[in-house]
This record gives sequence, structure tokens and C-alpha cells, in this order.
Amino acid sequence: MRYPADGNDSMVWLFQGNPDRFDIDGYLATNKDIVWTVRQHVEWMKPGQGVYLWRNEGKSKAVAGVVAFCVMDSPPSMQVEDPASLPFWRDTDVSHDERMRVKLRVIDHATAKRVVKAKWLSEDPICHDLPNFRMRQHVNYPLSITHASRLGRLWSRTGVDFDRTDLLLALRAYAETFGGVISEKAGQPVANAALLAGRSVSGMYAKVMNFRSHDPRSVGAGQSNSSELTLQVWEEFWTGDSIDRERLERELKSVLQPGSEPESLRQLEAEAREVDAYGQEGGRRLVTHFRIERDRAVVDDAKAIWRNRDPYLHCDICRMSFLRTYGEVGAGYIEAHHLKPISELDGPVIPSRDDLLPVCANCHRMLHRNGGCSVEALRDRIGNERSRD
Repeated sequence: MRYPADGNDSMVWLFQGNPDRFDIDGYLATNKDIVWTVRQHVEWMKPGQGVYLWRNEGKSKAVAGVVAFCVMDSPPSMQVEDPASLPFWRDTDVSHDERMRVKLRVIDHATAKRVVKAKWLSEDPICHDLPNFRMRQHVNYPLSITHASRLGRLWSRTGVDFDRTDLLLALRAYAETFGGVISEKAGQPVANAALLAGRSVSGMYAKVMNFRSHDPRSVGAGQSNSSELTLQVWEEFWTGDSIDRERLERELKSVLQPGSEPESLRQLEAEAREVDAYGQEGGRRLVTHFRIERDRAVVDDAKAIWRNRDPYLHCDICRMSFLRTYGEVGAGYIEAHHLKPISELDGPVIPSRDDLLPVCANCHRMLHRNGGCSVEALRDRIGNERSRD
């Protein structure tokens, strides 16, 4: 796999640490600005690039996987160990002298429920060949755009309850596998649904098995610990003797964006693996939601900058803030609107944070509704409606 020789602002990295040598969780829990040693591909590292922190299992049998997302705050330079990190070193023989290190700003630190587990990733259709699985001795790994996109989606959705769209995809996977083997293998209905939903394959499998527990036709055991919403979706599409597949497909078509379901998921996956340039959007490639590509690294980077500038993350159109409106549960949430629709791009282009606008979910929907409207037009519409109140 090739990488750009001079790096790119939108590159995304995976930095790993060994919990036997260093208490990664303690360091992250008490510091928002951290320092990390870098050894590989230092010449590609630049401020503003995204970094996922990976905790290895170690002898303590910690839950291995992605535990944090950061943004690089400085170029690599020779510097001593961060004094704030010293209490968290478990390896007393390690040197704290000057080494090549970078400063990172912690954007999001996972709770135990939100860790993107190594086991999931090792069995994932996309991330099973992450570079740290192949070159375990390294510390810093650049991610391909395919890996970064899939990992970004998993990071944003792990620990979040399945919504209605996720459950519709799970129900379709169940309907497609009814009477046969419910497999978690790549290219099978469960894995395809997981990729479309941005969920782990094992998580999607569990939801499919929830539907099996509600099916009176099923002779095999399912998983009965389903949510109320899962039961509601089942009852909505269960006719009394079968699942209303036609209605289910209509519903999915109404909630999934055009182009989100290619004719061949495996074909698009193969095409995506042939693309080895970073930070490019456009082109028919397998990325988040299988839509025309949106580089998750660019969006994450933009959101980090917006939050640094405006901790409340106000919508640029209506000025609504999820944090002010919903309290702590809304902290850090905002959506990114592409000022130039990705569907209008002719092939790959180099993205820019200037092409994105922070917007709330409502305004984002309205910008794309009925063919779409401009940001200025929506601002004017909101202003006119408010003036009438």
C-alpha cells in the first residue's frame, strides 16, 4: 500500500501503547493535552491530523482496542517526556530523555462501553488487516482511507443504542437469512448490514438474533434480551405469518440516502482496497454508509477545530446547541454539512475544512430536503419565520 511522501493534513493515524508499561487510561483520564513517542513515518506527521489511540491487551489482559481519538497539536520534535505522564509509567527502566515526540489534544476518551474492541476489528470485513495486526512491533501506523473511514464510523457509533434505521437493516438481514445459517462472514447479510449501519458485525449479529427470538416460526434459539424499540420494529413488519419484505424495503429506501446500497458490496470493498491515497473524497468507493465518499478524517478534524473555537458547538444556521439544549448528553455533538455536494464531484478531489459547515441535525435535513437549498436561503427562511413570532 502506498502513502503520500510528504504527508497530508487529512491523514489519520493509529498510535498504540502497552498497558504493562504505561497506564494509558489513567493518563487519558487526567489530561486533555498529552505527549506521545513517535518512531515510524515521522516525516508525514503534521498538526491537525487525527490520531486513534490503541491499548494493547498486555499481560493484564486489558480489553484491547481503540480507547481515544486525538488531534495532533504539534509537529514531531525532540522533547523530554511529559511530566504529567511520569506517575503513570509502570516500566521503571524506561528512559524519559529527549526523544521524537508529538503533542496530542484528546478529543474523545472512551468509557469501557465505548472501546472499539480489537476482537471486533480482527474479524471485521474492512479492518481485519489493520496495520497493527500485521506489524505488531511498530508504535505509529498511518491508516488507509478505507480503514480510517470504517474505524471512524465504528468509533462514533460504538456504545450508542441501535436506532430505527439500524434495526431495519438488522431485520432485513434476518429476513434474508431466515431458514439458513446466520453467518457473520464478510459478504453475508449480517456483515453487510453492519457495514451500512457503521456497527460491529458482532453487534449486528446480536440484533439479528433478537429478531429471531420474536419469530414464532424459528426453531432455533435467539437472544431474548431485546430492546423495546426492537420489539416495536418487529411488530411493525410482522404480518402474523411472515415479515413484510416489500414494505421493509420501501422503508429502508426512504431512510437510506441514494447510493448507499451498491449492487455488490464485495465489489465496492475490493475497489476500495485498491485506493491507497489519503484524504480524497469522491469516486465510488466503500466508505461510511457506502455513500459517495466522505473522508471521515476531514470531518473529525473540522469538528475538533469547531469545538476548540466554540465549546457549545452552535449550529451555524439556527444557532442551536445540543449541549445547551440537552445538557451533557449533547456535549460534542454537531453534524458537518458539505458546502459543495459530494454528488457533484467529478472523481477524487482534495478536501478542505473550509468546505464544511457545523450544522444541527434539523438544519442538515432541511438543506438536503426536496432537492436541497443553499445555506443562505435556509438562514433567511429561519429569520423570516422568527420575525413572525
